[in-house]
Amino acid sequence: MSRRRRLLCETFEPKRRRLEPPRGGGEPQPDGSPGAVEAALRDVAALFPRGLFGDSLPPLVLRHQLYSLVSDRTAVDRHLNRLRAEGRIRLLHLGLGADTLGVVSTEPYKEKGLAAVAGTPRAGLVRRFLDAAVAACPELSYEQGRLRALGFGDTDVTAPGAAGPGASLTAPGGSSGGAAAAKGPPGRPPGGRVPPARPAGGPAAAQRPHPLGADAAIGRDLTGRFPACNGAWRTKGAWPRLATPSARGGAEVRPRVVREQLLWVSGEGRGGVHTFRVPLVSVTPGGALLACAEGRKRSAADVGAKVIACRRSPDGGATWGPTRVAADDGSAGDGLSLGALAVAGGEVLLLFARCAHPPQACGPPSTQLLRSRDDGRSWGPPQNLSGVVGNEVFAPGPGYGIQKQRAPGRGRLVFCGHGTLERDGVSLLLSDDGGRRWRRGGALPAIPFGVPRRPRDFTPDECQPYELPDGSIAVNIRNQNSFRCRCRMVARSWDGGETLPPAAVTFQPALVDPAVAAGVLVTRGLVFFSNPAHESQRVNLTLRWSFTNGTTWWGRGLQVWAGPSGYSSMAAPPPDAQGDAPLLYLIYEKGRNLSTETVSLATISIAGDL
Repeated sequence: MSRRRRLLCETFEPKRRRLEPPRGGGEPQPDGSPGAVEAALRDVAALFPRGLFGDSLPPLVLRHQLYSLVSDRTAVDRHLNRLRAEGRIRLLHLGLGADTLGVVSTEPYKEKGLAAVAGTPRAGLVRRFLDAAVAACPELSYEQGRLRALGFGDTDVTAPGAAGPGASLTAPGGSSGGAAAAKGPPGRPPGGRVPPARPAGGPAAAQRPHPLGADAAIGRDLTGRFPACNGAWRTKGAWPRLATPSARGGAEVRPRVVREQLLWVSGEGRGGVHTFRVPLVSVTPGGALLACAEGRKRSAADVGAKVIACRRSPDGGATWGPTRVAADDGSAGDGLSLGALAVAGGEVLLLFARCAHPPQACGPPSTQLLRSRDDGRSWGPPQNLSGVVGNEVFAPGPGYGIQKQRAPGRGRLVFCGHGTLERDGVSLLLSDDGGRRWRRGGALPAIPFGVPRRPRDFTPDECQPYELPDGSIAVNIRNQNSFRCRCRMVARSWDGGETLPPAAVTFQPALVDPAVAAGVLVTRGLVFFSNPAHESQRVNLTLRWSFTNGTTWWGRGLQVWAGPSGYSSMAAPPPDAQGDAPLLYLIYEKGRNLSTETVSLATISIAGDL
C-alpha cells in the first residue's frame, strides 16, 4: 500500500477515540436536536487534516463520525437531509466502505473549486458549473444528460485530458476526498482498465432530468469513459457498488439466459385453475427455489376466487416438484391477491391480501401472513394482520420482502404494499422481531387521495423494496397513471422504513414502463431491474442492471423475451453460496399472444457462463 493511501485510510478509519470534540465550544445541546447535529458538524470539520491534502479540499465530515457524537442516528440523518434540501451541504460516497458517506459544506466546496482553477482557462466554466450544477444536485455526482439540461455542452463535459473540465467538475482540484490516493495514470482509471463505452442511443443515453428533484441523475460518470462517481475515483474492490462492468470478485457482467422452464400453463384447467398470474420466486433458508403464483379459478380477471399455487426446486431450478396449494379462498367473489415472499431466519413468509378489490361482495379487506418452517414444503395457518393495517387495503408487492442487513433498523423485516385505485398509494409494513409483531411504517399516498383517478395523477401502486449499501431503503414503484412520465418512480427511506418522504421521490425515464409490477434485485453490488420495456404495451421483457445503485442503467440491457410479457420478480442465492458463476432467477408472465398464457422461470448467468 502506498504511503498516501495508507495516510488516507488512517484519516478516514472510524476510530471513535479520536472524535472527542474540541473543548470550550458553545452551550451543550440536547442529544439528537438540530443544534447538537450542527455542533457535531462543526467540531468534526475542525478535525479535518487540511495539510494532508495541501489545503486543497474543503473540510470533509464522515457520517459515522457524527454518529459517534450524536447517539440518535435517525436525528442525524434527518438533519442532514434537511441541510441537503436547503443547499447548505452536499453528500458523496468515498468508496472506503458501504457506510462511508461524506458530508461537505457547499460554500467551502465552491471556494476550493474556484481556487483550484484560478487563473486558468477553465475558471469561467468551473464557476458556471458551481453556480448551476452544485445548486441543482443534492449529491456530488453529475450525469451527462443532467449537465446538458443545465446548459453544459458535450465539449464542456468530455474535453480530453485528465486536467480538462471533466476532472474539474467532479471535485476541487480534479479529485475529492478519496481521490487523492487512488488516481492512476492520467486519463486511465486506477485499475489500469478502461470500461467499454456505453452503447450510443437507447434509454440510458436519453435520460432527461427528473421532474421532482436531481437524485435520478446521480451517479453517471462525466465522460462516459472514466469510472468517476460522486466526485471520486474508485479502486477495484473498495467501492460498495460496482464502478466497471464486472461483478464483485472480477467476473464480467454479461447476463445470459442459460435455462428457461415453464412452471405453469394457463387455460388447461388443471386443478380447477383458469389462469396463472403474479409470479413470485425466492431462495429458501435451505437453498431451494420456491416459486408461487395466483391460480385464478374462473377467468384471468383480477377479481374472483383464487388459490396460491407453489412449486419447489431443491437443485437450483434443474428439477421441480409438483404444484401444492398454499391457500385457497373457496368460491369467494373477490378472493386472495398475491403477494410477497420473504425469508426470516429459518422461516419462509408469504404475505397476501383478501378482498382487495372493493366494492366486491367479499367482506372487509385483510392482509394475511403464512409461515413455512420446513423450507417451503408446507404452510401453517394464516395470521390476520388487520389489527395492524386497519380497514384500508394493503396489497403486498408483488415481489418479496427484505430483511435489512445494515443500520438503521438492522434485522428489520420490511414489506411494501399498495391500496385500491381510488385510495391508492404505497406504505411499508415493519417487524423488528422476525415477523411476530408488525407495525405500519412510512406511507406515500396518491394525490389527490380518495377520488376517482385521472390520467397523469400521482398514483404510486405496486412496489418492490430493496436495501442500498448506505442502509437506506429504495422502493421501485409502478407509476399507475403515468405521472410526469411513462416510467418507474422510486421512493427512498433513510430511517429504516419509518418514513417515505415525498421530497425523496424520483422518476427514472430510462426505465420505461407500461404500468406493471416489475422486478428489482440487489446482488453482488449491482441492482437488477426487469419489466416489459415499453411505454404502453406489455411486451419486450428486459433485464437491466446498474453499477450506481439504480441511479443510472447500463446500456440497453438483456432482452429475455420479445413477445407478450407482464409481471416479473427476481431472486438470487446468497453471495457466499454463488461461487464463481453467479446466477439470478427471473420469473415472469410470458406468452405468444397474451402475456398471461404461461409463467416461466429464466435462470440467468450474470457473467454469461454456461
